[in-house]
Amino acid sequence: MKAHRVAPRWAAHLVWIALSLTSAWGWPMSVSAEIPTFRIARTTSLSVADQAEVLADPDDRADPRAMLSPETRFDSPLGVHPNFGIDPTPRWYRFALTNDCETVAQIYFDVGYTGLDRVVLHYVEDGELISEVTGNALPFTARPIRFPTFLFRVTLEPGETRVFAFEIQSSSVHSVSIAVSGQDAFIDKSRREFLGKGAFFGMLFLLTMRRAIAFFTRRRREELWYVLQSVAAGLYVSSLMGSLYGRWPEAV
Repeated sequence: MKAHRVAPRWAAHLVWIALSLTSAWGWPMSVSAEIPTFRIARTTSLSVADQAEVLADPDDRADPRAMLSPETRFDSPLGVHPNFGIDPTPRWYRFALTNDCETVAQIYFDVGYTGLDRVVLHYVEDGELISEVTGNALPFTARPIRFPTFLFRVTLEPGETRVFAFEIQSSSVHSVSIAVSGQDAFIDKSRREFLGKGAFFGMLFLLTMRRAIAFFTRRRREELWYVLQSVAAGLYVSSLMGSLYGRWPEAV
């Protein structure tokens, strides 16, 4: 019988070391074969950040047209909410949308975390590259749409499929949420959010005023501390929600 040759043990060790280094250094083990595509309608609202392709750009030299091309291979979708901690590395998030309506549809992109320094939406329309820039490092007046969060609006023809790429960078926490909504869904979603915020701040205002009145009538120091704490908490939550940016539109 013919003897089978067995690979030397050192070869197996080299394979194990290579796999370990790949995992430890964060090199992608797999890349996506095609761009994730979502169907959108006037009443549709989707969260796509966890299903979008992701690509880190540590040199900050990526070309937007190349990033929009299917020939550029991205890492596979994370499957979870993207949160890379405190990391200034620019990252690209790519996906495609198909207008599932029989009429022209207005689509809204809502990037929810307001602490991101730079948020750029890239896409190609009629052969022309469109890049809309916003972010926490720019004044409120420079936003494409003056809204508490980073909001973009595009128009898709019936049945049209278009590729979009977000270029996002943050000097603080790199946490990304991207909500894609049709016009009707966005209006309903915004109404519910504003009602919730109004209820929260209204209740906080009533509790603060109650303690303020108690301080002026009883002259107890504990009541004053409660008022100051409530005011500070309200300002902090408002800044996280992006509600204060419109008060100082030129501030950065």
